[in-house]
Amino acid sequence: MRRRPVTILCQSLRLRGEITLPEGPGPFPGVVICHPHPLRGGDMDNNVVMGVNEALLQHGIATLRFSFRSAGGSEGVHDNGVEEVDDALSALRLLATTEGVDTAKLGLVGYSFGAGVALRAAQGSHLCPLPLGEGKGEGETSLKSKVAVAPARGFTVRAVAAIGCPPRALAALDGAPSLPMLFVAGERDHIAAPDQLLPIVARLPQPADLVAIPRADHFFDGHESIVGNHVADFFAIWLGNKDTRDP
Repeated sequence: MRRRPVTILCQSLRLRGEITLPEGPGPFPGVVICHPHPLRGGDMDNNVVMGVNEALLQHGIATLRFSFRSAGGSEGVHDNGVEEVDDALSALRLLATTEGVDTAKLGLVGYSFGAGVALRAAQGSHLCPLPLGEGKGEGETSLKSKVAVAPARGFTVRAVAAIGCPPRALAALDGAPSLPMLFVAGERDHIAAPDQLLPIVARLPQPADLVAIPRADHFFDGHESIVGNHVADFFAIWLGNKDTRDP
């Protein structure tokens, strides 16, 4: 696998991230991974984020995991999930303009706080004229020493997954994205209980599925690979071949 640290430019901020490409010639589908709440220790190195990241790569899907503003080495101040949507869209644009990634096959996945951000970002993914770039950061040896601003052009998320998504974040959406959605929740999750999510998911545009992980709580300790495989299987279907995606 080919890993490289990147700097995502969002507004005037620099956000820390890492792009990883699977082995092989590509182009690969690509998925951006959004982490849990920054004020509760969440960043791009979270255990669930890493489990999802590795499962996606094993399924031949490129990844970009990153830290929201104020978290894990990224600049800026936490904004309660508002400006963080711009962070996610900027990360998407960087992934979309990465050599070896298929711009027509992009997805978003988020965990907890990141799930709400991912769902909102997916709503506006075809409209975002956000600049971004990649640059040489601390410890980086494989990238050019510059920051390049990509041309403003649209892109569209084809599928979105939400892990441990708080029901209030899902219910607060101003219209759900009309694209395939997967929700993953722990059976013992006190924040995103499956029985609270199920009636909301049932009202969403279809296809929208809910998977409950036995014996798991909101933190999914010891269940990271199970969560990752569910998410990776979902994206392998919907970002795979065109016939599967289209009606």
